[in-house]
Amino acid sequence: MIEQKEQKREKQLIIRVTDDELERIDALRGPMQRATFMRQKSLGESTSSDIPALNLKAYSEFARIGANLNQLMKQINQSDSGDMFQAETIEQAIDEVNALRKALIGAV
Repeated sequence: MIEQKEQKREKQLIIRVTDDELERIDALRGPMQRATFMRQKSLGESTSSDIPALNLKAYSEFARIGANLNQLMKQINQSDSGDMFQAETIEQAIDEVNALRKALIGAV
């Protein structure tokens, strides 16, 4: 699956907050950059702070599994006796892993 290149962000929004509001925002955003957190929250998108820790762990595990499947696919494609059935099966598994990863973070 090919993802579209993200558009360059050239517009800037400036907001004013109190010390207490800034402290609350920083507590909610965790390690995420303020701008990214505020943009995602204001657009109604999920942020990593909205995602349970267990889901983030599973998301990372599925990334590892996806990488292993990609390595298998590469080996099949490079071999002279590449089995099309195996390639299709692995491709379907990769799609399923990607769908599961998106579901774990609420991106479905």
